Amino acid sequence: MEIIRKDLAYTEDRAALEVVLSPVFGNVSLEDALLYDIETTGLNPKASQLYLLGVLLFHKENSEFIQYFAESVRDEEEILEQFFQLCQTKKVLISFNGEGFDNRFIEAMAKSYGKLPLHLNLKQLDLFKLIRKRKKFYGLESCSLKSCERFLGIHREDRCSGGELISVYREYLQDKDSKKKNSLLLHNREDIQNLPDLFSFLAYENIFQGNIKFQTAEFLESEEIKKLCLQYYLPSPVPVPLTLAPKNYLLEIKDKSLILTGPR
Repeated sequence: MEIIRKDLAYTEDRAALEVVLSPVFGNVSLEDALLYDIETTGLNPKASQLYLLGVLLFHKENSEFIQYFAESVRDEEEILEQFFQLCQTKKVLISFNGEGFDNRFIEAMAKSYGKLPLHLNLKQLDLFKLIRKRKKFYGLESCSLKSCERFLGIHREDRCSGGELISVYREYLQDKDSKKKNSLLLHNREDIQNLPDLFSFLAYENIFQGNIKFQTAEFLESEEIKKLCLQYYLPSPVPVPLTLAPKNYLLEIKDKSLILTGPR
């Protein structure tokens, strides 16, 4: 097994990230969080291998990105052990479709090696599950990770899907081609490093949870139309302005402002 580590300077506002997470976890520290993503050779853990696991850890001064890469099938158990050691030091597990796939795959693998699935003891935030619930609200055709990244304007260098990389990994085991390995690592790295940007979807959740503050009410009147305009304040800025028109209403969301205009 190879372990690849990289220290990352904060490119985002750490305090802002914690504020955005607060509706889900309360007053949680980012240092209590573990972000992770896995790459496998298939969907069925009984017939597939875990070949790459990436994690992102937050520290006081920086964040740390770690990848555990299987140079052979024999490395799988050691990757699990490294991951569970990290889980014992954290309180929150954050993923994209972790509850739908990653958690279950890891659980099955752990049981096959006679280990306890310690990751299930942590509080869970599955960003895919949360975003999918509001798919129509965001106007997303798909809730894939790359679709969510495009919604936020995130650029990726990686152009491959996890499924496409399965054959690349199998070929790498035979020829040990460094370019193939770099492609495998790049895909996983961007999946993980972009997750903090996806926290910004939680800013919209304040609307659904009622965490908004009333500011002003204004009557708009003309010869033909009488409308009421209500303006609210959001605790966190939304990443992308949205305009929705349900029935006779107009909903405009931008930065920390929500404006609802409707018939008087």
